[in-house]
Amino acid sequence: MPLLFKHKIMNSTKYLVIGLFLFSLSMMGFNDVYVPKYKMVNDVVIKRNDEALYMKGIINIKFKNDVGGFSAKAFNIGKLDRVLSEFSISKLEQRHPLNPVIAKRMIGDEELAKVFAVYYTGGIDPTEAARKILEENKDIIEWAEPDFVYEADFVPNDPNAASQYHLSRIAAYTAWDISQGDTSVVLGIVDSGSDLDHPDLAANIKYNYAEIPNDMIDNDGNGYIDDWRGWDFAGPNYLSLSEDNDPNIVSSYCEHGSHVSGCASQVTNNGVHGAGIGFKCKLLISKHGADNDNTGSGYSYVYNTNAGLTYCYQNGAKVMNCSFGGTAPSSYTQLVINNAWANGVITVASAGNEGSNAPRYPASYQNVISVASTTSSDTKSWFSNYHSTVDVCAPGSSILSTLYNNNYAYFDGTSMSAPITSGTVALIRSNFPSYTPEQVVTRLLTGCDSIYNINPGYVGLLGAGRINAFKSLQPLTSISQNRLEVPSVFKLGQNFPNPFNPSTKINFSLPKSGEVKLTVYDSKGSEVETLVNENKQAGNYTVSFNASFLSSGLYFYKLTSGGYSEVKKMTFIK
Repeated sequence: MPLLFKHKIMNSTKYLVIGLFLFSLSMMGFNDVYVPKYKMVNDVVIKRNDEALYMKGIINIKFKNDVGGFSAKAFNIGKLDRVLSEFSISKLEQRHPLNPVIAKRMIGDEELAKVFAVYYTGGIDPTEAARKILEENKDIIEWAEPDFVYEADFVPNDPNAASQYHLSRIAAYTAWDISQGDTSVVLGIVDSGSDLDHPDLAANIKYNYAEIPNDMIDNDGNGYIDDWRGWDFAGPNYLSLSEDNDPNIVSSYCEHGSHVSGCASQVTNNGVHGAGIGFKCKLLISKHGADNDNTGSGYSYVYNTNAGLTYCYQNGAKVMNCSFGGTAPSSYTQLVINNAWANGVITVASAGNEGSNAPRYPASYQNVISVASTTSSDTKSWFSNYHSTVDVCAPGSSILSTLYNNNYAYFDGTSMSAPITSGTVALIRSNFPSYTPEQVVTRLLTGCDSIYNINPGYVGLLGAGRINAFKSLQPLTSISQNRLEVPSVFKLGQNFPNPFNPSTKINFSLPKSGEVKLTVYDSKGSEVETLVNENKQAGNYTVSFNASFLSSGLYFYKLTSGGYSEVKKMTFIK
């Protein structure tokens, strides 16, 4: 990446320099175009020449240890304040103050409390300012970086395309025979906002019943006053971002989030228009588009997303969708996503629409499901990125969904593939409520249909394949009765084969009818799967167990029936 320098030119060398300049121009090809290192794309957003976008005059920093005694414009840390004084500081802000009620704190809150925003008016670019701050304060600061802004990963499409083919392509209809989702499973839609009164969205919007609307009191003590149906992290004006309690959109500039909402969990079986894979799952709306911003190719950029991700995982979301991205990784965002994962929340993100073999963020972070796009015939969409960090594919070409002002439209983009995957993850969570994030993700991956036979040029770059909701919900256990004779004693057999990968069989005998439970535990004693939990007639049984969603290791299985109980060990080696 070339650096740009300013030079003083003495008058005595003026004509020599001009001559050399003209000569250099004559030697340049037509493709040798000057590219500035930084340029403004609107009045508040800067684009770096690696395509990264970020806010003007804001830096995020994370301290290595707890910080106290700071004021509105100073940390009262000598050498750090001396560096900051060069930038004309206007405000310091702790991004995530600790909840004063200790019982309400979540895993990772103490680390988030070490993150601060530095607002300044000086002319230095945030990239350079962050670098200077970190270089001179490495002993106390873990990282420093610009406040990144993102673009939505979609392309408006022709409204004469086919209907919702993607539902049949991912086997949604047969999946719904197993699970239609659950209203307790919440999808966090971190996007430009949504059309909250849309007839195909309204019934699935998550409402916070612990909050009394518009009484100007934070009834639930979560730090957000009157957040009874989500939160707006951008406000009406991109020139002066603000927050309020209304994530409803008021113009087409922010309609991207409405389309994404419908892809994830459009109200289904209501006699209105189409359907969404999430079916009954609820939508928690976190708005990051500014009402008046159309500077992102006619649409709003997506601002302040780390705050929205934190809000969603701290306020009930079990899945978070990010249909946006950029080229630059952020330590801040990785921290937030790791905290979400540690608290049992899964993040899904779009792989990008540049049609390139390149990572994109947040999709390429650890603990994120990266989703590429496919067509109705399972070929990679022409626009979709592909990369070794892609985890799965989902339909993203010509996707019909909900839009601003009670409308519908077809969009192209990994922006559509991601929420279709998020909705599928929500179905898995609904059907297997005790699963850890790792188990849910493994279910998703093992349920995919391989599409490399029709995408031979992208082997290893499209993840596990195109998602299949039905296969991801299929029971990994089957049970059969072996012989008609009634055994004389209870018995739990040793699994066979053992060790195994990925399937094994477990025999057990019941001398009398009754409630039977056969459960698998990990080496720490945590329950990982219930194989049988029902009334069974006396007899001999064989349970087939597919453990592909588990990690290698030692496990225990326990049979209980009446007063009988027995435990045995088994070893799973991938």
